Amino acid sequence: MDDYEYNPREDNLPESSPIDNQLEEPKPQATEEHNTNNEVQNTDRRSDTVAPEPKPEKESLTLQKDTISTPQTNGNEFISVESHIRCLESLIPMMKTFETPTLEEDELRIEKSIEKIKSMGNEEEKIRMNEIRTSLMTCLLIVEKSAKKEDVKREDTTSLKEFLLVFQSFLFSLKLKELDSFVTRIKRMIKELKDNDKKFPTRNIQLALQSIIEIIAP
Repeated sequence: MDDYEYNPREDNLPESSPIDNQLEEPKPQATEEHNTNNEVQNTDRRSDTVAPEPKPEKESLTLQKDTISTPQTNGNEFISVESHIRCLESLIPMMKTFETPTLEEDELRIEKSIEKIKSMGNEEEKIRMNEIRTSLMTCLLIVEKSAKKEDVKREDTTSLKEFLLVFQSFLFSLKLKELDSFVTRIKRMIKELKDNDKKFPTRNIQLALQSIIEIIAP
């Protein structure tokens, strides 16, 4: 029997072609579109999610304590009874050093003020730190403005440097930190007068010290 080759055309069956095979393969485009849709949905979900706001950091307890323990002052606060008494007591040695004409009268006045404050407090004679500064500045200006390089003729004079040294000791005895800048100014003036001292009328010492007495011992 002769070999027989089967021919599909004999049965009127269409022969498959490469194009038909390509059409039968699964379409990857649908998968890509599906993945793209998923990415868009995920992006929408992320955009709808609100990130939590960061909580503010708590202030340091140490910083809070430092702020409370070091209040700023503006000079309008009243000085303590102890500081008031110390100011009065420190005035007497300075007046004795310069032997002011009204020394005995002023000393008696100051001693009475001290006794009153010690027994009753200083409610009636309260003074502010700014008032202390003003009285000290007035005292210094009276002396400084009247000082000259040459001696004043026919009048007793006092060395400006000598006065400032005594005045500086008086300021040290007050023990008021609020006057540190004032003390620094006095030190600078003394240094400038080292080789160039000036003289001023001795009578002005009484007037200068009186400006302090009128404030702290009214």
